[in-house]
Amino acid sequence: MLTVEQLLDEVTRKHQNHDCWDYIDEIFQDIVNNGAGFEEIRQLGYVLDYDIEDKNLALEAFRLCLPMSSNEDDYQLVLDMTQYIDEDLWKRLNADKKNAITIFENYLYSENNEKGTGTSEKKTYSDEFKIKVANATQEDGATLKSVGEKFGVNPTLVRNWRIKFLDNETNDK
Repeated sequence: MLTVEQLLDEVTRKHQNHDCWDYIDEIFQDIVNNGAGFEEIRQLGYVLDYDIEDKNLALEAFRLCLPMSSNEDDYQLVLDMTQYIDEDLWKRLNADKKNAITIFENYLYSENNEKGTGTSEKKTYSDEFKIKVANATQEDGATLKSVGEKFGVNPTLVRNWRIKFLDNETNDK
């Protein structure tokens, strides 16, 4: 929780050029002249919430008011405002979270192929690598699956490369 001084500094830093600055400055002058009392801080909270729509700083202002409340009605009023702003911030946070998830899902979908797995870019292999994989199929006990796992490629590619580089070589001779 911010102190009164920190709150005033933060409001000045963030909102000094806002249309409502003259009104905020009047509240600041009241705080300087009369001290940071319940009414001044509560008024600042209302301006931050309704006029400037800075819910975070408004919440800080109303939290500062709670211990300054001189009667039950003031305390309940400020408590209601903090709960209202808190709920509003949670709604905004959840909406932002849903938007972020949607954006991320769209990004993933655009990066993935039609099935949603793998990338949309086709991986390419050098002929040297393909020949190495094809030659591995001639080892004792080698299967398309075991060679594919060994080199991190699909067994269908292993088969295609074997046909292209070994079977064609045999037919060419």
